[in-house]
Parts: sequence; structure tokens; C-alpha cells
Amino acid sequence: MRLTIAATVAALMLCSVASAQEGLFQRDHGKVEAPVALERPAGAAPPEGVGPGGLDFGAWRGTNPAAYGESLQAKLRAREGGKSPAAVRADLTANGFTCLDASQRGGGRAPTLECRLATEDRSCAVEWWAVLEDPAAAIKAGYDRMCPRT
Repeated sequence: MRLTIAATVAALMLCSVASAQEGLFQRDHGKVEAPVALERPAGAAPPEGVGPGGLDFGAWRGTNPAAYGESLQAKLRAREGGKSPAAVRADLTANGFTCLDASQRGGGRAPTLECRLATEDRSCAVEWWAVLEDPAAAIKAGYDRMCPRT
């Protein structure tokens, strides 16, 4: 079963997830599992709108996660398309993401670059992710949100 790091952290922290959202973190985030080295405490949430590095996060609070994730992927494909992995990493890092490249994963099959931005918002675990599986491939990206039962 594939779980994103935010799902794992949120599940441990929140211990209770609405049954309607249990499948939220099951989507395909690439061909490899998320690296443990990206686990970190939730940081500051990005703004609704343009982030510090110029990425427009849009109105992400209260949005439909699936639709927002598709929109984020389209936005990142347009923004990062044709750039080197180092340039993609620099851009995403400037916008608050934490990134690992294949050399930092320590063996095994690894994507060229994996980036994540995880935070907490209104008692919900929130994560933006981007995966560049190969330097010539289009970036995969998404957004996940998991909230406790109310």
C-alpha cells in the first residue's frame, strides 16, 4: 500500500480519519515509495496566491483536493517543463518544498527528484508533492489533505 509521508504522519498524529477520506492518499505519486528522509515536522503553510519563489499556490484552503492536485500538476508542468533537475529543485525549494535527488536516496531505483511541502492547516495534514522520475519526463505533482473526524 502506498502512503505519502503526510498521510503517515497525519495518521499517527490524528489517529482518526474520516472514512470518506481513507482512500485520499492511495493515489499514484510515481513509481517509487516516498523517501523516509523527507519526513520533517510540518512547516509554515504557503500563502493562498503567489509564494516566496513566485509559484502561485492559488486558493488551496477548502478546495477539492483532487481538482486542486490536477491544477497544481498542470501549473508545475508549464512552469518546470524543459528545465534541468537542478533548476526544478531550486525553484521548488524557493517556494518552500524540501527536495531529494536520486543520489540522496541511497541505492535502489529512485526518481531523479522528489519534492514535498507538508504543513498543518485547521487541524488537517496538508501536503504538496512533485516527482520528476526522469530528467526528460514531465513532472508529476499533486496535493493531499487529511482531516480528523468531526
